Amino acid sequence: YSALNGPRWDPTHNFFGWDTTLLTTTTNADECTWHVRTYKGEGRYDDSGVFCDAITNEVYAIVLPGSQLSGSLPTELGLLTNLQDLLLHDNAISGTLPRQLGGLSLMKRLFL
Repeated sequence: YSALNGPRWDPTHNFFGWDTTLLTTTTNADECTWHVRTYKGEGRYDDSGVFCDAITNEVYAIVLPGSQLSGSLPTELGLLTNLQDLLLHDNAISGTLPRQLGGLSLMKRLFL
């Protein structure tokens, strides 16, 4: 959130279903509580947001196209070992891809 200029994200996508005051340097908000999203299968999603497995509570997709994200992708994305889809196209993302993304063996789609 912070690495990609979160306060400037487009609020009309309605992925601000969480309390942004939790996103501080002293608190780690659980991204799976941000907003409920539904996976439609075969790489189709009903909306923008963060998608989590209902059983494991692990992130498997980040879908934020055209959301006014800017800046460099954080290396911490490599910690999301179950990430399958990272769909961030139509944003102002810059810089190089973090090498940590190369370790995400379940990644199926990467759209920047």
